[in-house]
Amino acid sequence: MTDSPSPLAIPLSSPNPYENPELLAAFPEGLRPGGLSLTRLALAFCQFPRGAFLLDMGCGSGVTLEFLAQAGFQVLGLDKSESLIKLARLKGPAQLASFESLPLADQVADGLFSECVLSLAQDKALVLGEWRRVLKKGAFIVISDLLLKSPNLTPKPASSPLTCAAGALTSLALCQLLNDAGFRVQLAQDHGPLLKSLAASLLWRFGSLKKLAQLWPGACLGEFEAKNLTYGLIIGEAI
Repeated sequence: MTDSPSPLAIPLSSPNPYENPELLAAFPEGLRPGGLSLTRLALAFCQFPRGAFLLDMGCGSGVTLEFLAQAGFQVLGLDKSESLIKLARLKGPAQLASFESLPLADQVADGLFSECVLSLAQDKALVLGEWRRVLKKGAFIVISDLLLKSPNLTPKPASSPLTCAAGALTSLALCQLLNDAGFRVQLAQDHGPLLKSLAASLLWRFGSLKKLAQLWPGACLGEFEAKNLTYGLIIGEAI
C-alpha cells in the first residue's frame, strides 16, 4: 500500500506561487491546465518550420521554452520575474521584459506562445498590439488561458496585481480583441476538463480550499462565480 502525498509546505507569505520551488517541482510540465498538452496541440496545428523563431511570453521557469528548443526551434523567453528568468536561462535564452514593451524589432518572430499570461494584462488591447508588432505577417499567436463562460457573470473586481480569474474574458471577447489587433482567429477550443483536472490535483496536494486561497490571495472566487470559468486554446494568424 502506497502512502498518499502529503500537502505541500508552501509559505503563506509567498507573493508569487509560480516562483515557489515546491510547486515547480510538483508540476514539471508547468502550473497550468494540461501542462504541455495544449502546447503540443498548438505545434501540430501551426506546423512551424524547423528553426522558426518563437517567443515564449511569460516564460516562467522555462518549461515551454525548453520544450520548444528541444523541438528544433529558435526561442526567446520573456518574463517580468527576475527569479523565474534565472531559472528559465538554464533551459534557453530568456530576458526580463514587460508585456507592453518588448525589447524586439518589428516583425521578427514567426510565432508567440502566451500560456496563462494574457489574462494577467491590465490593458489587453495594448499588449496584443505590441505582440502583433513583433510578429511577421502570417505568424501565429497561441493563447491558452482562463476564460469566462458567460459575459453576464463576472469574477470579483480586478485586484492589484491582476489575477488570472479576475482578468479572464469570454472566448468571443478575446477573439474580438485579436481581430482588432490584426489577427485572424484560426482555432478556438474549449478545454474546461483540463482546468477541472488541475483544480483537483491542487486540492489533493493542499488538502483544502482554504490553503489554496492563502496561496493565491485575491484569486479565490465564490462557488457560483467559479462555475463560470473554463480554459481555452485560441490560435490567431497575423494579417
